[in-house]
Amino acid sequence: MIFSEINPYVRYARFLSIKNLMQTSMQLTPLDNRLFYIHKDTATFKIGEQIILAPAGSVLYIHSGVSYTFMPCDAHCIAVNFDFTMENKNLTTPIPPTHTWETPKLIEDIKFSDYDFLNSYILVENCQHIEEMLKTCEKEYIMRLPLYEHKTSLLIKEVLIGIIRKNELALSDDSRFDAEKIAEYLRKNLSDPLDNKTLAEKFHFHPNYMSSQFAKFFGKPIHKYILEMRILKAISLLESGNDNISLIASSVGFEDSNYFSRYFKKIMGVSPKAYLKKR
Repeated sequence: MIFSEINPYVRYARFLSIKNLMQTSMQLTPLDNRLFYIHKDTATFKIGEQIILAPAGSVLYIHSGVSYTFMPCDAHCIAVNFDFTMENKNLTTPIPPTHTWETPKLIEDIKFSDYDFLNSYILVENCQHIEEMLKTCEKEYIMRLPLYEHKTSLLIKEVLIGIIRKNELALSDDSRFDAEKIAEYLRKNLSDPLDNKTLAEKFHFHPNYMSSQFAKFFGKPIHKYILEMRILKAISLLESGNDNISLIASSVGFEDSNYFSRYFKKIMGVSPKAYLKKR
């Protein structure tokens, strides 16, 4: 499976005080996937022989079949049990883990080809931005509001996207390289001259390094990314009733309106004027 194919099913969501749990050194094997967001103190887990210290603001993801246990600590967290598909949503109640000496009968056996860490476990720190989404997920699950299954599914998918992005940034060779900050700067300054050199100066990187890090995170060169953003902005302006092609070209950073029209047609299949007529 690839990540874009998931349609999560949330089977259980709750606030959890690890201090109040019965502590045991015995590891248990979850039959569905687990997500623990730590919102107070530091939680301690044991996965295999590894001790995992999860500070406040971090999230620990554990794939089904990966055995773990809580170690003594005072932490509080939001915990979610979920599947990656809706195929077993008939199993509506929380499903307890099994003992490690038993052969686990997993609810689903999903393996990802694009994000390998989703097949095991990962701790990602500084994930405070997902806390409100998980609180909303818990509220929807408990209150069973209309369409809550679909709402919690969307929330958990968004949480997982946040974890993946945060992990991709953590894998960067330089923690100063903030891809989201750079993308936001580009979005707000599309009318300015933008290229690898000016961005490197703005964010204090060598141009070659800037180029390689950008391509590693976004999967495309800087110039192509900027052109795509400019065309998307131009489409928005056209759909808002602007019909001055030269003015639109200038406002999204094209000095030559003819080049803008050619590139627009290359991406959209029609010229800006033809796009206006279709609209």
